[in-house]
Amino acid sequence: MPTFNVGDCVWKRSVYGDMATVDIVDVATDDTGVTLYRYVQNGIESNGEPPEPWAFEPNRQIPYVYDPSHLKEPHDTKEKMWYGASLSYRAPQADDNAKRALWQAKIKKHEDAIVTLRQRCAPFKAGAAVVWHPWHCCFGHRPQNGCVGGDLLKGTVETEANQKFECTVKTADGVSHKITVWALGLVSA
Repeated sequence: MPTFNVGDCVWKRSVYGDMATVDIVDVATDDTGVTLYRYVQNGIESNGEPPEPWAFEPNRQIPYVYDPSHLKEPHDTKEKMWYGASLSYRAPQADDNAKRALWQAKIKKHEDAIVTLRQRCAPFKAGAAVVWHPWHCCFGHRPQNGCVGGDLLKGTVETEANQKFECTVKTADGVSHKITVWALGLVSA
């Protein structure tokens, strides 16, 4: 018989010992008869440090917005894991729903910012002629991939921007560079 039910807000403990609140969204049984709990993070409480700060800096010269997509994905756990209790009881609080709404609003803010940044980098499609300063792909006095400081480099975009807003560009001599799209400039026709 499962200890927790769909809709319960419980403490989820990680292998590192920190705890955060999660909502149970499904209860199932694995092949061996052990109860599996599918949960999503809800942002109500946490007694540990977040794994990384939620940066929201879309207007910097090199913009950055933390991608919270994995925070929305459901994950599976068992009540007892190899590191001990994974889930434990948490008494519901009156302001839980308000805190869930703040969490969802924060995630939406980041998702909207990512969409805006994707629109900003849309012109840098494969085949686009671009220029960039070698400063962005060389490390000072250490040439990398035949790249040395000096005049602007010219090339074409080989790959679309990835989730970190980086793409691969190739110079006329065939040398490829991985570079953030924010360091690129389009060559006007």
